[in-house]
Amino acid sequence: MIEASATDSDGTVSSVEFFTNSVSLGIVSNSPYNLAVTNVAAGAYVLKAVATDNSGATNTSAGVSISVVGPVPITISDPVSVSGTQFRLKTEGGGGT
Repeated sequence: MIEASATDSDGTVSSVEFFTNSVSLGIVSNSPYNLAVTNVAAGAYVLKAVATDNSGATNTSAGVSISVVGPVPITISDPVSVSGTQFRLKTEGGGGT
């Protein structure tokens, strides 16, 4: 979820558009200005929001740098029965960042 706060001292906020690396993610027209983002690939991103008021004036937020990390693969092997319902497993994690 990406969130932004926006106000306008002499009118109303019409919309907030969210960007990542200068590509629009979507526009939200009502407060709260929240945008759900899914299936984001691993990598580095700069997020910005552009608020537009009822007169068409815009204001752009400062960029916020984020890093998205992909899942780390885990290998499970050599299950050993400890009791009727419990097992001990050997695990190895992939050296992800």
